[in-house]
Amino acid sequence: MDFSLLIPTKNRPQLLLRLISYYHSLSFRGKIFIGDSSDTDTSAYIAKSLTTYSDILDCRYYHLPGKFTSEVLNILAGEVSTAYVGYVPDDDFLIPAGIESCMKFLNNHPDYIAAHGIGVIISSWSGDPREIESAGFYRQPIVEEATATHRVNKHFEHYSVGLFSVHRTEVWREIHRKTPNSSEHPEFSDKGFNDELLQCGLSAVYGKMKQLDQLYLVRQVHNTRNLLPTWFDWIVKENWHSSYIYFRNQLAHALADKDGIPLAQAEGIVEHAFYRYLKQTVEAHEISPSTLRKFARESPSLRSIWHVVRVLLGWMQPRRVTLESLLNPVSPYNKDFLPVYCAVTRATRQGERSEGA
Repeated sequence: MDFSLLIPTKNRPQLLLRLISYYHSLSFRGKIFIGDSSDTDTSAYIAKSLTTYSDILDCRYYHLPGKFTSEVLNILAGEVSTAYVGYVPDDDFLIPAGIESCMKFLNNHPDYIAAHGIGVIISSWSGDPREIESAGFYRQPIVEEATATHRVNKHFEHYSVGLFSVHRTEVWREIHRKTPNSSEHPEFSDKGFNDELLQCGLSAVYGKMKQLDQLYLVRQVHNTRNLLPTWFDWIVKENWHSSYIYFRNQLAHALADKDGIPLAQAEGIVEHAFYRYLKQTVEAHEISPSTLRKFARESPSLRSIWHVVRVLLGWMQPRRVTLESLLNPVSPYNKDFLPVYCAVTRATRQGERSEGA
């Protein structure tokens, strides 16, 4: 399998080993690169635990204490020798069958730089990462315009995260090569730009991105997630403006080169696209998914009604993304979802058996 999976992690050994166990259970044949920013004791525990899976998995482990996610991904990218690369946090899942389909698509479509399949987001009312009580569609970018200018405008107007897509390795390296080293340049160390927006914007500049009708990504909402700040806390940070200028300049230079336009024109395009992104971010804040989940948790009657509606929709429409549809045997996504479901809920089931004993 000509694919490398990059997994950054920090002080979450249970979630990381859950993910590695999942790939072991499926006899995953790609290369796995783990960049661990954990403390020394946690790192030692992880390194020892990984030997359990070495009979099947080709797993490379790097202890990178104190490194930010963007720095970890840049370091790991330099170790990759495969034609394709993908990234997943330690609490999410990339589906091996979906990875294979994306690689096949990219092999046959050299004008695309990345591809992904259907994304799903799972959660529980309690926020326990060992439980799944609901699921929904996780939007990812479909960027197929002919010019970099049109791709950047569309991407930021309808923004979603494309970092989890299968990328051509040379493009992935170029994207992360332009990410500043936060340790050396703290004035450019904003995580919103460095861990997401810069890379996603550069992907749109460099080429087209396809979405296939196959389960590919499962993300999990839980109470130990590493969250970015709210939009207000983000823009009032001391290093926000300097990080934004770096972000704008990198995108503008790449855009000017790609479309053969003057740099000043490219800067204007990036500024306008980012303005629309920021405007939508502010407007969407009041009705965010986390706000809706909090309201539902405090309303048991609403939660019960919504559960009945989800069950009916899930079984009547197997292509609809709900937990019930994903667990429906006739769903085209069921076969790929079940191993994820088992990996997430295994700890809870084991605990129940222990109590019953």
